[in-house]
Amino acid sequence: MRGGGLGRAMVAAEMALSVVLLAGAGLLMESVLRMGSANLGFAATGLVAASVVLPDGPYREADARIRLYQKLQQGVAALPGVEAATLTSSVPPEGTGTNTLQVFGKINPPELLRHDVVQAWIDPDYFRTLGTAISAGRAFDAHDVKDSGAVAIVDEALAREYFPSADPIGRRIQIAGEKSPWLTVIGIAATEKRTTVYQEMQWVAQPTVFRPFTQGLPPGMALVARVGSEDLPLGAAIRGVAASIDRGVAIGEVQTMRQRLGVYLAYPRFRAVVFGGFAAFALLLAVVGLHGVLGQLVSQRTQEIGVRMALSARPADVARMVARQGGMPVLAGLAIGIGAALSLGRYLASMLYEVKPQDPVTLACVSVTLLAAAGVAMALPARRAARTDPMTALRQE
Repeated sequence: MRGGGLGRAMVAAEMALSVVLLAGAGLLMESVLRMGSANLGFAATGLVAASVVLPDGPYREADARIRLYQKLQQGVAALPGVEAATLTSSVPPEGTGTNTLQVFGKINPPELLRHDVVQAWIDPDYFRTLGTAISAGRAFDAHDVKDSGAVAIVDEALAREYFPSADPIGRRIQIAGEKSPWLTVIGIAATEKRTTVYQEMQWVAQPTVFRPFTQGLPPGMALVARVGSEDLPLGAAIRGVAASIDRGVAIGEVQTMRQRLGVYLAYPRFRAVVFGGFAAFALLLAVVGLHGVLGQLVSQRTQEIGVRMALSARPADVARMVARQGGMPVLAGLAIGIGAALSLGRYLASMLYEVKPQDPVTLACVSVTLLAAAGVAMALPARRAARTDPMTALRQE
């Protein structure tokens, strides 16, 4: 069977476009799934968080602010269904590192100081509430107050960057540029992954210094609670605790950690869905085009098929013949599409998370999907050709 060259060329082009779009959609969807299930260094399931806003005036002094925060934390921790509660100035994954760090005894010229350190003020229950492990040293306790020695806990990312060949515990560090005291490192915590405006599809291991809020005056704090069920309506209860302490204390919207993380995944997920929609539409057009071209070829060559069957060709032979006619543009489109996907994949690199642009699993799935769809498109014309009655076909003009 010959003919239909233009139609088959168009089918091959549609198949190639489908491969490119399907590969792109697959890479984006896999990236969203991996980013959503990444280990962020803390146990996100069961966490809820809300901002805390203090009224102007009464809490300008550090001691008054600390007392209020402590009462709020204790009151929320005592609520039914709450397993633990803490206060922090930086709820992960938020918190872009903009501070510089000075290590005592190590001279860094100003031009070499890196603005990459996150400073987080926390209370002693922070690590227990978030499920962040302390890998060395100790966590903060009730003895770490304003009149005791200034202390800090650093995360593993900071330890690797600023103490690559030494133990940071016992060393002294300083947050530069803010008249900070020298802080003695008393512990090392697991790294909590954070976001950055410079890398959309990334969780970043930013160096972090944790300080007890009892030794400072943080600009603002947020409440984080671990609950037995995320469906527990905590908003009213937390606001009730705050109102019992001071009616001027405002509690923001209580959100689960899944909701907070979902904000960072919303646009990548939307982009993947849109890309997938275009890919599905392109594949549908390719399948319809392939079906139409083969149907036209079978109609045009009904007599030829009749002659072949009259000369002892079996229905299976005729079906295979039609499949070969359809298979050639499909395989050509698949080969061209894979080549184009490999070439264009690098342009998607900034939109991917832990997925290579030339991911073989994605390309294999795309190939199987395309071949399966093409098989469905070829089935009806091939079946129709195989059921041709030789005598009826030979009587046609």
